[in-house]
Amino acid sequence: MTVGSAAAEGEPADAVTPAGAEPTLHRGYLAGTTEAGGAATITVQAVEIVDFATGQGSSLCETLLIDQVEASRISAEGYLPVVNLEPRKWELHQVPDRSDQIRLLDRLDHGSSPMAEELTVPLEWLSHRLLARVTHPRQGMDPTAPLLHGAAVATPDGAGVLMLGKSGTGKSTLAAHLVHRGFDLLNDEQVSVFAADRLLGGFTRPVDIKAGGAAALPRDVSAALTDDGCGWRLSASRLGGRHVLSARPVVVVLPDRTTGSLEPAVEAVDPVEALEVLCLNNLDLERKVVPGLRALAWLAGNVPMVRLRYRSAESGARAIGDLVTDPPPHRPVPFSIDDHSARATPAVTSSGRMVERYGPSISTVSVEIGDRVILFHRGSMAVARLNPAGARTWSRLLEPPEDLEDESHEPAETLFSPAEADLLEELSALGFVTDSEPRSFPGEGDGSRPPTRWPKLIRLLRYARQGHSGESRGT
Repeated sequence: MTVGSAAAEGEPADAVTPAGAEPTLHRGYLAGTTEAGGAATITVQAVEIVDFATGQGSSLCETLLIDQVEASRISAEGYLPVVNLEPRKWELHQVPDRSDQIRLLDRLDHGSSPMAEELTVPLEWLSHRLLARVTHPRQGMDPTAPLLHGAAVATPDGAGVLMLGKSGTGKSTLAAHLVHRGFDLLNDEQVSVFAADRLLGGFTRPVDIKAGGAAALPRDVSAALTDDGCGWRLSASRLGGRHVLSARPVVVVLPDRTTGSLEPAVEAVDPVEALEVLCLNNLDLERKVVPGLRALAWLAGNVPMVRLRYRSAESGARAIGDLVTDPPPHRPVPFSIDDHSARATPAVTSSGRMVERYGPSISTVSVEIGDRVILFHRGSMAVARLNPAGARTWSRLLEPPEDLEDESHEPAETLFSPAEADLLEELSALGFVTDSEPRSFPGEGDGSRPPTRWPKLIRLLRYARQGHSGESRGT
């Protein structure tokens, strides 16, 4: 890859400032791992910050961008192909009579059709707003690689750890500690899963620490920070580390900050629960349901996941370092995916009579992993985890009897047990199971028999519970 020379600090830019002051140009780069042709690829984009006398260009360049040396190293060290993107330009203008406001122009050079967006940003939120403009567009960017809301770091030899959890569990703070301890930074917010390459992917962005969180950072880092109520964006170099764009995952950690024991505690998470956790922490699965689930199932089935309870970020980072050095034992678990969107619902019996057929809804995708099943709903993004008994019921649902009713139009007595009926009715309420359009059977609506008002599956399930003893449920 060829990276252009960096502009010297304070170099005049080819622009004219309304106030007549000479604008200054600051140049850096954004880099990331994305998907091209079904494989992970490194992208590098040159960014020019043209500062029209706001005084913010230098700090933004140092915080949000990497320099030429770092961009060249990232490109040269990896074995992935490199693509140079069209350059980008950020113009910073002072808002007249408003010293606390910055007018930002975000320009993207598309050759004959350049694009530009303009917005006014409070001065104290300028770096945060630009960080969001770098981060948010990556959602849905890759056609098959799912994007997770999490943080990831890696050892110098490429062994990566992925940290997932809700806001407030300490992912960014742990990432800061780990980078300070010698790990490389993939990202503290969004991490892609490239299953075909068996890699985690990230992109260059600083660690984003919320306001009030400085006390939990490494001491020498927090001592240099001033609290302005807007939090801090800490580059990898400021934490004493460097950026990388990919790593091979060796462990997934679910941090759980607690006020309990001083010593960290580690608890293994089984692959099925791991897949459920990955689905719930995904940012763009609705745009790539089947390939995305396939990538997440690969990660859940091949990389150990643990729940880490810790009290201080320092002790938590130390425990994560130990997990990366000596990962928990893990046996790969096979999986299979069934997309039910093409499954026909109406059925015709051997006598030629069309009947209502029940089964998975067309919005359901099921993942069989080991002896259990995860269900994912395309529309609601709901996730259901079935235990072995529930998985067996689901398997029966995929191949229902050919003729679902006898001559009196009553369901077969042995079709479902009460426990199975409970499970399937619950899955029906959640949208995972459905019927075809209601149909009228002989005698319905002519006075001899009232019309069917409930979906057929519900009638079957209610009938199944009559006169049966209960069994263990399947959720």
